[in-house]
Amino acid sequence: MLTKEPGLVGKMSNMGHEIGSHTHTHRNLASLQPPEIEHEFRASLEALSKVLGGCEVRGLAYPFGAFNDAVVSIAKSYFRYGRTMERVNRWNEDIEPYRVGSMGVRHLLKCPFKALMRKMRLIVLTFHREDLALIRLVIGALKALDAKILPLGEALERLGI
Repeated sequence: MLTKEPGLVGKMSNMGHEIGSHTHTHRNLASLQPPEIEHEFRASLEALSKVLGGCEVRGLAYPFGAFNDAVVSIAKSYFRYGRTMERVNRWNEDIEPYRVGSMGVRHLLKCPFKALMRKMRLIVLTFHREDLALIRLVIGALKALDAKILPLGEALERLGI
């Protein structure tokens, strides 16, 4: 989206949305050598800095949810946290700043039950090209459950992470 609609990214930031990196070319970081990983992070931050007017980019969403210890080690030099997908730490039982789990919207129905059962501190939802009506429905349901809806970086700060 950054290369296709940089103005939209700036508008989203101005509306209070946290903008994070998804790397420069969306490659599987776990399959790259350290210099390539560094390039993905650096080039992404340079492009985002131009669009956001120097606004800090705190987070990284690993493309394809793929990461390993080498990726995490390098990410620590560029970002305050890293978010993944799939089944990796989906429920954030133990919140690690560079292994923050998230889930797609289809798992929302599991959230209230899991949250009640495990007394969750953090549930991170990922929206990928969802319809605006679905987003409104999800936000409404979360508000009805008295969930606090925050940018991920702010939520992690409030948790002391």
